[in-house]
Amino acid sequence: VPGDTDGDTTYVYAQTTGAKSLFEFDTLPYEPKTVFGIQHRIAARSTVGKTMRSVIKSDDTESSGSTETLTNAYAYYDHVLQDDPDVVGPWTKSTIDVIQAGIEEMS
Repeated sequence: VPGDTDGDTTYVYAQTTGAKSLFEFDTLPYEPKTVFGIQHRIAARSTVGKTMRSVIKSDDTESSGSTETLTNAYAYYDHVLQDDPDVVGPWTKSTIDVIQAGIEEMS
């Protein structure tokens, strides 16, 4: 989602280590000629120093980003995958159309 965060108007949170929130997305409106990768961008913060990581799920295979320590101020955290972790090959429209992405609380 481009632009700034909406502050604390909308958000997800977890109080349990290991809890995941995964989300589905609209399908691509066109067939791309080449997909060089996908990027999952999270805007996150924590008032108590929690840690989290990005999760991208393709079919039954999950790929996790780096564990990040959140601060009180919102910051962006990016997780980039050049290849589809489920097929260990290039992304296609059909594989992008069914991915889920979200966050996992680490502590």
